[in-house]
Amino acid sequence: MGLSVEVQLANLAGTAAFAQLIAPQLQADDWLLLEGEMGSGKTTLVRHLVAALGGNADAVSSPSYALMNAYVARLPVWHVDAWRLHDDEGFAALGLDDLAAGGLVIVEWPSRIPELANLSCAWRLHLRSFGGDERAAKLSVPLGRPMPDLPPLLPASASAPVAMP
Repeated sequence: MGLSVEVQLANLAGTAAFAQLIAPQLQADDWLLLEGEMGSGKTTLVRHLVAALGGNADAVSSPSYALMNAYVARLPVWHVDAWRLHDDEGFAALGLDDLAAGGLVIVEWPSRIPELANLSCAWRLHLRSFGGDERAAKLSVPLGRPMPDLPPLLPASASAPVAMP
């Protein structure tokens, strides 16, 4: 894992701004591993990322029951919810290694797939909700990749960044 930064997202506008700041850094064949408790805004962040990548944010929905949704954007986006997967074998059955070539794979609940723990080329993002639309985000970039220029609070405020576990 490479560099990490913690950012406080004061509201939905902050979440959208965060997505707009990291989207230009995402490239074909990247993986974004997205952790956070239920209701922490994982799918909301994906919606803003798809929009920032030039896709239709209204098409984004939670893949909880379908396991995987695909979106058209600057990069094809494969949005996976691993909550109901219980092992690497179930994950492998999705065929993402072949499907995702040239696209961006976003996995919610990646800790449920042991194989992803050692994916050194993945972006990692942990969201934590404070109620309402306020969240904290801890972003780690893959080794050798630049960290997007992120202020400690989005939108700008005098508050200090929130410590993450």
